Formats: sequence, structure tokens, C-alpha cells
Amino acid sequence: MPNGDVRFANATLHLIIALAYQGDIRFSDILLLGAQPVLQQRFDVQAKGVAENYEQTRLRLQTLLEERFNVRTHTEIREVPVYGLAVVRPDRLGRNLREATVDCTGYDSSEEKKGLAPACGQYIRRDAQKARLRESGPIALLVGRLHQSFTDRPLEDDTALSGLFEWDLTFRVDRNPAVDSEFPPLESALADQLGLKLVSKRARREVRIIDNVDAPTEN
Repeated sequence: MPNGDVRFANATLHLIIALAYQGDIRFSDILLLGAQPVLQQRFDVQAKGVAENYEQTRLRLQTLLEERFNVRTHTEIREVPVYGLAVVRPDRLGRNLREATVDCTGYDSSEEKKGLAPACGQYIRRDAQKARLRESGPIALLVGRLHQSFTDRPLEDDTALSGLFEWDLTFRVDRNPAVDSEFPPLESALADQLGLKLVSKRARREVRIIDNVDAPTEN
């Protein structure tokens, strides 16, 4: 909010703590651990303050949680479930994944850039049903796209593919297997279109443990 104000409406305390302490809130169920019942209670939170940037806002939100909810946490390294992105067949890539010369890493879509194949910035998510990733760069860029928005676990690059590639991947956004859609699920799309697959595994990641949390003090 303007001036660093913070406002939550009907948010679980677990989510609020994740936003204050955890960098990657999409995987907060994996990386933020605590079993206290109050964590699933919902709260309206309004906090006023002046902050110059998002990091200052997070620090002030942490102070609010520590003072009003008596939140105490620590971090440690644990093995957690993740995905590895790997090739299906080392000797053959999918039809929509090929070597390239253009690196779209860090591309600003507000800038006009022409003559690129595929054009940088062609990351398209049309609606809640369909997503399309069409870019060019190192496989790490594709891993980052999938990790940021489309996987339910952290994602690591296990392809061993070096250099630049271009890809065109279309899949359905909803990962629920019961969803009826004309678009393939992510796993099928990766295999059929790019010759890649998601492999379930465990990896060591920093996890934040909630040591203590209490019902909030009165306003």
C-alpha cells in the first residue's frame, strides 16, 4: 500500500507470516512449517507506517507479528519435496524445443525489440484455462517461468542442457487431474512438446520453523 501501509482482509495467519518472512510464498506449505491451530485462523490486519521499499515493509510486518502475535521463528536446512526438470530421452528433444541464438533472460516487454525468433516477451497466459510459454534463452529461464507460476513444488534444472534454446509450450493452467479441458496438463505438454518431464525428488532447502505464535493482543 502507499507509504508502506499493510492491509489484509480475511487472510490466514499462516499466509501473513509467509509474506513477512518467506521469500517464495507459493511454496509456503513446504517451506514454512508450524502446526499451531491459530495459523489457520483468518484475520483482518491494518498497519500504518512509512517505508521506502518492499523490504522495509516486510521488516515492519515482522515487527507487528512479533509484538501482536508473539511470533518467534528460526530457519534450518531440511530435505523437502521438489521437482527436477529432466529430459525424457537424452538423444532427442521435443518438436517445440530447439537450439537458438537469442537470450531473452531479463527482457523488458515494454521495450521494442524486433527481429528475434521467437520474439522476446512472448509469454502468454490468456485466461484461467490456457497458458503458453514462447521464449528463447537458457533452460534456466524456462525453469524459472514454470517455478514462478505453474508448479506446486520448487523446481530444479536437471536437464544438463547447456547453451540457448527456444521453446513453445502450451498447457492448461489448472493442475487438478479431474478438470475437463481441451488443453493438456503440464506434465503431458512438457513430454509431448518439449521432450522434458517433471521428476519428483527431495532436495535440501532452507525452511522457516514457527516456534511460537499466540492469539493476537487487543488493538
